[in-house]
Amino acid sequence: MKVGDEGINRGSRWFILTAIIVRKDLETNLLQKMKFITKSLNFKTIHWNRVHQYSKRKFIIDNLCDENFKIIHVMIDTYKMGKSKSERIYPYFLGFLLERVSKFVMSNNAKANIYISSRNNKQSNEDIVEYIESERSSNDVRKDNINYIRFVPNANMILLQLADICCSSLYNALTKNDTKS
Repeated sequence: MKVGDEGINRGSRWFILTAIIVRKDLETNLLQKMKFITKSLNFKTIHWNRVHQYSKRKFIIDNLCDENFKIIHVMIDTYKMGKSKSERIYPYFLGFLLERVSKFVMSNNAKANIYISSRNNKQSNEDIVEYIESERSSNDVRKDNINYIRFVPNANMILLQLADICCSSLYNALTKNDTKS
C-alpha cells in the first residue's frame, strides 16, 4: 500500500488521503507502466500538481485506467470540521485510511507492506505510527494484517507518485467548481 495526501494546510475545503493497493505479483507490471509514463513525458518524477497540460494529464490517466490496483480514499470536508490543529488531523484520519486498508487486506487473506509519503520531520513520522498503534487511537486498524509501515520520500518510490496522482486528480475533480457554501 502507498499513501498520498492532498489539502492539508492549504486552506482548501477538502483534505484527502489516498491509498493504492497493489498485489505483490502485479507490482512489477505497474512499476513498468509508471516508468513508461515518466519516460514518455520526460519527467524525472511525477507530481500531479506540477503537470499543468491537460494532454499530459490525460496521457497519464489513459495509461493507468487498465492497470490492476485498488484505490481507497478518505475525504474530509474541512468546512464541516471544528477548529483543529493540522498535526492532529493527519494522524487521526490516516488511522481511518489504514483501518480501511487493513480490513480490505484481511478480507483478501493477505498482509500489507505500507509505504507512506514521508513528512519532513522524522519525529513526526514516528509520532504518527505511535499514535495509530496506540490505545488512544479510535481507529480499528487490523495490525495483524500489516507487516510494517515505512515513511519514504515521494521521489524515491514511483508507486507513491501513483498514490499522488490518484489523490490529487480526485482533489482536482472535487474542487474544479467548488465554492464555499
